[in-house]
Amino acid sequence: MIKKYHSAGKLLLTAEYVVLDGALALAVPTKAGQGMVVEELPEPTLRWTSNICGELWFEAEFSLPSLEIVADRPSAEAIFLQQVLRTVQQQNVRLLDGSAGYAVTTDVEFPKDFGLGSSSTFVANLAAWAQVDAFELNRKLFKGSGYDIAVAIANSAILYSNLPQPNYQCVNYHPPFSDRLAFLHLNKKQNSREGIRHYKELAKDPARIQHFSNLTLQIFNSTNLTDFVELIKTHEKDMGKLLNLTPVQEMLFSDYGGVIKSLGAWGGDFVLVTLCEDAATYFAEKGYPTLIPWEKMVEK
Repeated sequence: MIKKYHSAGKLLLTAEYVVLDGALALAVPTKAGQGMVVEELPEPTLRWTSNICGELWFEAEFSLPSLEIVADRPSAEAIFLQQVLRTVQQQNVRLLDGSAGYAVTTDVEFPKDFGLGSSSTFVANLAAWAQVDAFELNRKLFKGSGYDIAVAIANSAILYSNLPQPNYQCVNYHPPFSDRLAFLHLNKKQNSREGIRHYKELAKDPARIQHFSNLTLQIFNSTNLTDFVELIKTHEKDMGKLLNLTPVQEMLFSDYGGVIKSLGAWGGDFVLVTLCEDAATYFAEKGYPTLIPWEKMVEK
């Protein structure tokens, strides 16, 4: 028997970091995600193959049910996967109990440095196969807000809050000015866990949570580019003050004619760009050639 799973990648448009404290956030799914194919085997072994954009990333084999790695010198990826699978065993003791074996192949559909959710799509697929709670599995493994898991599961734009527990509303988010929006890659993968650690050093502030929740709703309800631009400028300025970080436009693109907003991980991954004339040429000449239009990035 062969089972197939697929989860969407994500982009967090609003309330980055403050979503950890329960602020309402707007996130969208990306066309690229991660697929997983599971085939049953007669022997008690788990053979795992992970690919990125169709190219082999790593392979590992595990004995079942012990999940001991069948290798003299296991890779760091195999050791981490072993920890993940043992966490899954705690939630579903029957999945890898040795009564059957499996060959599992995963394929991340975007470059690893894009930051579109290689971890969240993996967790969502794994939880679907294991029939366990994806949010609980994510909480045990990564301790994030869970918005990325919600997008992976929903394959839809969502309004998300993690209080009192993870909850989300699937929404139709396709702004009428989307042809004026694009995503620029900053040529590096940002460690979101570092940003989370820095943010958690701040004291909780209900007024801050409400402020960014209100901005999320205003951005979501914007029907023209002029209003949208003013709102994302406010969001970027206020978030910069909160994190004590210089906004990316001020730091790298101060002479750009459009507006740039950081997304889920400040200082890396993708930023949201409002397009002006010759934007692609401008960014390429600055050394940032990866500019992806909204329509090619976001899943409808």
